[in-house]
Amino acid sequence: MLNSNYIIQQQLDNCFNRLEYAVCQLTEIRDLFHEDTQSQLKEIRNSVSKQFGKITPTSQSNLISNQLDWMLNNSSDYKFYPITIRPYESFIKGKPFNLRKEIVIKLVNELVMKFDAHLIKQPKKQPHLRIIHHTYIENQTKYGSPDIEHAHGVWGIHKSLVDKWETNDFIQSVLEKGSFIFGKYKYSLNDVVHSINVGEFDLESDITSKENPARWIKYSTKWNSSEGFYSLT
Repeated sequence: MLNSNYIIQQQLDNCFNRLEYAVCQLTEIRDLFHEDTQSQLKEIRNSVSKQFGKITPTSQSNLISNQLDWMLNNSSDYKFYPITIRPYESFIKGKPFNLRKEIVIKLVNELVMKFDAHLIKQPKKQPHLRIIHHTYIENQTKYGSPDIEHAHGVWGIHKSLVDKWETNDFIQSVLEKGSFIFGKYKYSLNDVVHSINVGEFDLESDITSKENPARWIKYSTKWNSSEGFYSLT
């Protein structure tokens, strides 16, 4: 009996040793990945002025570099995604023109809160897990033609929640369950949101590619000096 217990204890010790080694290996891999991500973001950040013009306080290049710094500072805890949110044209055009920007701002804020509520058990008690984002509202196409108010941006999802966020039906399930209130009217989110397109960044892509964070931010802020533009963080 004593011999049997000794053998079992040895086996358990071996299991714990192997588990400890595996955890150390995973930690090393995670640290290497984080260092690689940081170095790639730094390289992109350092290329901004060469590609998009001199960085001055009021320049678009400054806006791009500041957002890249924000991504860099949060890259250890968050994974970032390019995102576009577009309401239904019939919904937004049915509202007074002077309220449309305000409606889309409210819509983005509520979507963030609803996603947080579905990702995190108690968002108010765990603010460190909430979505972080830079989202920009515009009302022009990329060619400058008039368009309905819509949003482009960069959203950060805490790495512990990425698997849930990337589940195929996660966004659609939130839209199906949620509602949107503006004024005295209540709408199903499915009747308000035409599409939410979430992409993937490729840190190794050329800075002129939309998969590159700097290029995506440039695209998202292309009308930053126009009256219809609004920066939401």
